[in-house]
Amino acid sequence: MKTSLIALCLIFVSTGFALATEPSAGQLWENSLLTHKRNGTLAGPRPGQKCLWSARLNGCLYYTPGKWDLYLQDF
Repeated sequence: MKTSLIALCLIFVSTGFALATEPSAGQLWENSLLTHKRNGTLAGPRPGQKCLWSARLNGCLYYTPGKWDLYLQDF
């Protein structure tokens, strides 16, 4: 019983660390924007695309809206 309890605790701790290291959608977007700005490959909009602006990074990442467009705010 004690061994299984310790094993469960280790699983929860390791899962927590794995989830904490995954980048969020915002971090992925900022990394993509910075990479494109560094490489000079920041593309302009295609027809129907919208701009997701970052004031902090002074750049725009264009995306194609889905069926239900999310209203994103800069916090």
